[in-house]
Amino acid sequence: NHYLQNAHVYSPYTPYQAEISQGRLEMLYHYQSIVQNITQMDIAVASLIDNGQVGMDLLTLMTQKTKKRIVYVQDSINVPLMNCLRMRANHQNIELKTFYSVNQLACLTDNDKLKECAGIFIQTPTMLGTLLSCHALENLKTRFPHLLVACHSDLMYMTQYSPQSTHIDFMFGNG
Repeated sequence: NHYLQNAHVYSPYTPYQAEISQGRLEMLYHYQSIVQNITQMDIAVASLIDNGQVGMDLLTLMTQKTKKRIVYVQDSINVPLMNCLRMRANHQNIELKTFYSVNQLACLTDNDKLKECAGIFIQTPTMLGTLLSCHALENLKTRFPHLLVACHSDLMYMTQYSPQSTHIDFMFGNG
C-alpha cells in the first residue's frame, strides 16, 4: 500500500513527539517491505546510511566471512562508491581488483584465480547506463559457491526490470 493513503501521514492533528517517532518507524517498515518486494531478497533494511558506507561494510563482511583478502570490483561502478571501497580496502589491507564485465571474470575461472577471492561488487545499470547480464554470474556462483556477490542498483530501475537476484547475496542502492 502507498503510504500517502494512510490518513495518519497528512492529518491536521498535531502529534506529540512519540507519535511522530512511531509514524517514522511505520513508514520505514512499509518502505522496507516495498524494497523487499521489488528486489525479491529475503531481507531488506531501510536506513539512513549512504551507499558508500554500505559498500564499505559489505567489503568488510565479505573478507571476514570468507577469510580471503581479494575482492573484484566492476570498473564501471559509480565513482563515489569506488572511492569509498578503495579507502576501506586500503585501511584493512584488502586487495581490490577491477574487471570490465562478468564475462571477463568468467575467464578467470579457467585458471582458478577466483578461489582466493572473497567476493565481487557489480552494478546494474552501470554508470554508463549499460545493463549487466547475469548469465556468466550464474556460472561463477555454480563453480565458486563461496563467492559473495554485492550488487549496487537503482530502485527505480528494478521496478521496471525484474531483478536477477538469484545469484546476488547483497543488493544495495538509493531508493
